[in-house]
Formats: sequence, C-alpha cells, structure tokens
Amino acid sequence: MNRIRPNRFVMMFYKKIVIFGCGVALLLFINISLKTGRDVEPMNRRFVIWSNDFHISPINDIKHQLRTFNIEFIDKSLSGACKSTNSCAKDLKILNRTNGMSPSINERKQFYEVYKNDSEMNRVDIFMCFHPAGMCELFMPFNRTIIVIASTRYELGRHKKQQWIDLNNNLKIIASNPRNIIAGNNLYDAEYIRYFTGIKAIVLPSICA
Repeated sequence: MNRIRPNRFVMMFYKKIVIFGCGVALLLFINISLKTGRDVEPMNRRFVIWSNDFHISPINDIKHQLRTFNIEFIDKSLSGACKSTNSCAKDLKILNRTNGMSPSINERKQFYEVYKNDSEMNRVDIFMCFHPAGMCELFMPFNRTIIVIASTRYELGRHKKQQWIDLNNNLKIIASNPRNIIAGNNLYDAEYIRYFTGIKAIVLPSICA
C-alpha cells in the first residue's frame, strides 16, 4: 500500500485551503462589488461574468475556483490557444486578434455603441480582464463592476508613452469606485501596479494558471 509522505500531504492540504480561500475571497469581492453597483441580489440569481482575454489560463482558473457557485461566464477568448478550452470568440463584434490587444479610441467607441443595447451584454454584471489588463478600458462606459487581475505587466498592449499615461489614469478612475477591483495574480505585478499608478492593488493568485 502506497502512503502519501507527510510533507506531500501537507502541501496537498495547503493547496486545497488556498484554492478554497481564493474562491471564497473572490466571490466575496464580487458580492460586495455587485451590492455597491447594480441593483441585484447576487445570491438569489445567476450572475454573469464577461471576458474576452488573450490568455485562456487566468479566466479558466477563475471558472475552476468558482465552479460550485451559480455563475455564468461569457468567455469570448481572443487567445490563439482558445480551441483547447472551447472558448474562441465566434460572434465578438468590433474586436479581433489583430486590434483587440490595443484597440483605438474609435474602436472603443464603436464597441460601446454596438453593445450598449445588446441583449447578451445587458445580462452582464461583471467584466474581468487579465491579459491584457488594459482590456478593461473598453468596459468603462458600461457602468458595471470591473475586476482587473493583471497576469503580467499591466501595460501590455499600451507601450506608447501616451497610451501608458492614459491607462494609468483610467485604472485610477476604475479603482476610485469601491465596486471595482484592481489586482495582480502575483505579488510582483500587484506591486508593479502600485509603483507606477499609486493604486494599492491586491493579490488574487491564479492557482491553475
């Protein structure tokens, strides 16, 4: 009979605690965000999270952590690896793999105009952005909860000086609303955000990514 070594057992147990803790913490943040945002009762109905990232792992990690809760994910992935999670964007308007990483001001306006009365979009309670974090600039006009969890340096896709300055300003606007969250999925990126923006970003680690 094979026995699990004590140190391995401790690590397995610790990982389960971390996964559970992160899932509960994220759900708590979401509930607080919703209660201070749109007039909904998050525990009495299914609520909806939208993502159209360029990386499949961070959003898939959130799906895994919150899989036991009554949450619907609208995942319109722009990642080249999206087929492996069956999440490729099939009907995403305006954005594509060419312009999605750094959409122009006009494209952002077009995105809002085409989606502001969209039936699917009107069900969305939360926008989540990981890779790039700047994707959430798109969602600011919708007046919904925004959760930014940077999976790498937050200025990805915003490498020109003015783009980076504008992103810093927009993140500060997002952070100023208590229903929103600015985070890194690791301590380095949380501190990196704080260093360049002054925002006290929290750490919401990815367990599977």
